[in-house]
Amino acid sequence: MNVSNWFFRLGVLAVLIGMSLGVWMGKEQNFTLSPVHAHLNLLGYVSMFLYGFFYRSFPGTGTGLLAKLHFACAVLGVLLMIPSLAMMLLEDLRFVPVLLAGEGFAVVGMLIFAVIVFRATGSKTAAA
Repeated sequence: MNVSNWFFRLGVLAVLIGMSLGVWMGKEQNFTLSPVHAHLNLLGYVSMFLYGFFYRSFPGTGTGLLAKLHFACAVLGVLLMIPSLAMMLLEDLRFVPVLLAGEGFAVVGMLIFAVIVFRATGSKTAAA
């Protein structure tokens, strides 16, 4: 599994969906889902692409268990958070627990990524 490539691919899909949502909101002049648009573009596109660039820049970091856990948490975070945030904004509060779970996965994924980054950049042999 090439974690870098998968982050790039999912990032592109996220931005296509996010841009489409933005176009739809503009056409309808209904901006209720603006936070969904913003989160999808930031967590789904920007973060995924930055993850992909990091793993491409530090190739050895993308092969271990931590990288796979990071990928799983990041993807689950977006997949749970985005639709449940939309439902909450549309006043269906039944999905708030799913939203909280998605946020949790996103944060845990970022914590795992922080460990990976600090390990990769903390040694004397790390690229300057």
